[in-house]
Amino acid sequence: ETVEQANQAFDAITYSKGQAVITMLEAYVGEDAWREGVRRYMKKHAYGNTRSVDLWTAIQDASGMPIVDIAHDFTMQPGIPLITVESSICSGGKTTLQLKQGEFTRDRPNKQSLAWRVPVIAQGVGGQPVRTVVEGGKGSIDVPGCAPVVLNAGQSGYYRTLYTAEQFTAIRDAFPSLPAIDQLGLMNDVWSLGMAGLQTSSDYLDLAKRVPVDADPQIWADVADSLASLDRYYAGDDAGQARLRKFAIATLQPVFARVGWEAKKGEADPIKVLRPQLIGTLSQLGDEAVDIDELLMSPLW
Repeated sequence: ETVEQANQAFDAITYSKGQAVITMLEAYVGEDAWREGVRRYMKKHAYGNTRSVDLWTAIQDASGMPIVDIAHDFTMQPGIPLITVESSICSGGKTTLQLKQGEFTRDRPNKQSLAWRVPVIAQGVGGQPVRTVVEGGKGSIDVPGCAPVVLNAGQSGYYRTLYTAEQFTAIRDAFPSLPAIDQLGLMNDVWSLGMAGLQTSSDYLDLAKRVPVDADPQIWADVADSLASLDRYYAGDDAGQARLRKFAIATLQPVFARVGWEAKKGEADPIKVLRPQLIGTLSQLGDEAVDIDELLMSPLW
């Protein structure tokens, strides 16, 4: 109703969550259907004003998939869904997952969960993606084959995923063969769930141990940032910090050896970004080979 209210609407939630929800809906209906829906929306409402529901309706009509209610669930209420994989059974050449929808929160463990209709994409390692919508708090999905199944395959879904310990172990062991986007998404989920007390925090370190040295630089950037954060967490606990630093240095040293001190001709920008991050993190961790203070005192500088 006022200019001030309009200004308040343009914030990180508007842009970041809005982008995430649109990405999720596009992945659910498919790129072609999404594109056709946007064309219809623009043609029908050219030179006119619209409401959000006009876009959702156009996409729904173009795709034949019920996204209006899904879009309203994610744009008209706060919060982040939590999809828990309650069981995973392989029989007759397919894996059936039983799913439960709750709400992810780090500071209100007893909060009454809100309800969402959540589009879910699941994929067995090396297989094809399968889609469903979890609504009414429960759902199930059949995935071809008996390989470990990654929920939120492609990481387009706006929700956190919690696996049983057995399921996580299977995915962890297959971690090096996952697409980079799913490696990063799994690590981010495990980190957040660990910080919320919903999953064993050391599971993140188990994944970090399995990241290939030549993995996507953005994954190693995430690992370096997380290990630096844990190092700060251990401030004041000399024994705990020493154990963590030993693990962290051993994890990051091979990556830095591959990246090197100096940029190489034609290297990708993510590697250029990763290099100083590794130098800073290893120096913080006390790696004698990467001591910034000593380097700055060297005659070379």
